[in-house]
Amino acid sequence: MRAELLASKAYTLDEAGDLPGVLRTLEEAARNLSGKEDPRLLLSIRHNLVDALSKAGRFEEGKELIGEVKRLAFRVGTDLDSGRIQWAEGRIEAGLGNLDRGISLLLSARGVLAAKGIALDTALVSMELALLYLQQGRKDSVKDIARHLAPLFRAQALPRETLAALTLFRRAAETGEISSELPTHLLEYLRQTRHHPGLVFSEDDQSRGRSEVETKR
Repeated sequence: MRAELLASKAYTLDEAGDLPGVLRTLEEAARNLSGKEDPRLLLSIRHNLVDALSKAGRFEEGKELIGEVKRLAFRVGTDLDSGRIQWAEGRIEAGLGNLDRGISLLLSARGVLAAKGIALDTALVSMELALLYLQQGRKDSVKDIARHLAPLFRAQALPRETLAALTLFRRAAETGEISSELPTHLLEYLRQTRHHPGLVFSEDDQSRGRSEVETKR
């Protein structure tokens, strides 16, 4: 019960964008696990902890836990669980300097998310891939990423404001005039829209390639 309550608290903290709080809460939840809980709860806490560690740049710690998470997912997880775990693992591998391995895992994760029709997460993985490609100087690959976002535009599966922000990315990628600044800020913006879909990418920030986000009024 204690672990389950802490997992719920971590979700609330994630909604507020409090990553340090999420980490502290999930670490406490993990310490309160007896191993006798519902396997789905075990998987959720372990996976969310790895995901938070990877977002916080604590890649070595995430690497130590990823094996256990993958074993749990093999036992009780779904294809979507596996895709999300690949997402976190790809972030970890890239953070440890294994860029090609990280890209491969992120591409697999994006394929799963796109097949499931989860548009926002597909866009998020795409921004992470774009940043890795730019780190390698592969602007043509960034252009391919932008083209793969086209189905999201056609499906209209995202809020209008989010689509407008992604259109900015697509246009910048197609011209080849894109730096890491735009996808970096778009990544932060998209993460916020998960819990606050009314957020917009302001016109002033678009023109500067930055994403100070304001609440839509």
